[in-house]
Amino acid sequence: MGIAGAGKNSDSTFVHRSDLAELLNQVVIELPEYIDQIALEEHEADTTEVHGIADTSQLALKAEIAAFILLEDLEDAIAEHNADTTNVHGIADTTKLALKSELGGLGEEAVETKHIQNLAVTAGKLAAEAVETGKVKNLAVTAGKLAAESVEKAKIANGAVSAEKLEASAVTEEKIAAESVATGKIKNLAVTEGKIANEAVTTAKLAAEAVETGDIQNLAVTAGKLAAEAVEEGKIKANAVSEGKLSSAVQTKLKGANRESKTFTMAAGTEVKAESIGEFQLQLATGQTTKIVAMWYKLASGTKAKFSLKQNGTAVTGFKEKEAKSSEALESTGEVSVSNKDVLNVTVESVEGSPKGLSVSVILEHTH
Repeated sequence: MGIAGAGKNSDSTFVHRSDLAELLNQVVIELPEYIDQIALEEHEADTTEVHGIADTSQLALKAEIAAFILLEDLEDAIAEHNADTTNVHGIADTTKLALKSELGGLGEEAVETKHIQNLAVTAGKLAAEAVETGKVKNLAVTAGKLAAESVEKAKIANGAVSAEKLEASAVTEEKIAAESVATGKIKNLAVTEGKIANEAVTTAKLAAEAVETGDIQNLAVTAGKLAAEAVEEGKIKANAVSEGKLSSAVQTKLKGANRESKTFTMAAGTEVKAESIGEFQLQLATGQTTKIVAMWYKLASGTKAKFSLKQNGTAVTGFKEKEAKSSEALESTGEVSVSNKDVLNVTVESVEGSPKGLSVSVILEHTH
């Protein structure tokens, strides 16, 4: 700022009064503004005790502060990362690492349980027969150290899988090779009837004299259990097959059955009347079984004669009210059991057309 006209006239006399008045007026107007400008410039240059700040030269810009804070956080993060020992760079626990110089070769029992991460020993990590007994500390390989399905066939020593290692029902049919179950593998009394498929026990499966009486349930050996021609003479122990082991049909075949006829007959010219034409009493041996299995009859001449076979005075079902004619007939309507000392007889009940010469044969079957 400058005051206009200052030094314009050095004359001490007021030659130009009007100019002086104008000059004073200008000084009065511009002097406060000049003073304010000087004060503002001094305030802007000042760095101490300004707006309550002791020293503004110590202040930092926001950008400088942000950069400082970021650097400090980064240094803290790096320090924290360096101090961390778990789950770092894919390593679960870096404190478990050893330097190459520390490792060298593995000594006897050097690998302990704590050195192996759970599930780390997979099948692909093991070479066939690579893990020798001397490399593994006793009880070091726990269940948690084995990955699922890591124990392959080649990893199991012969004879290592004992009975207690097998889960109940673990040995299924497909796990057993053909002809792998030898005699020594079968527990006494373990092979029950339910374990044998129909026709499974062939001749080759039975040792000589292997099947004893006590091993066979009564009536257990049915036709379906035996392969064709499976039971040879050499497979049956002497005196092993008792009577109780045989079905009734087989007993009949082995014991043999024989038949005989008991005949009631009249001479060819003798007239047939309504009466009994004879009887006889059965005499059976001890253990003998007898049945009426059939009846044959005919007339020598005449029209017909109706008759019945009676057992102890009672008409026998299936053999009563039969009509005899001149043509012979054979009746077989069922089997009727009889006992020792039973009395059989033929009784004529009615006649027609003067019949003559009636003959009746009762056919008996005996088993012993």
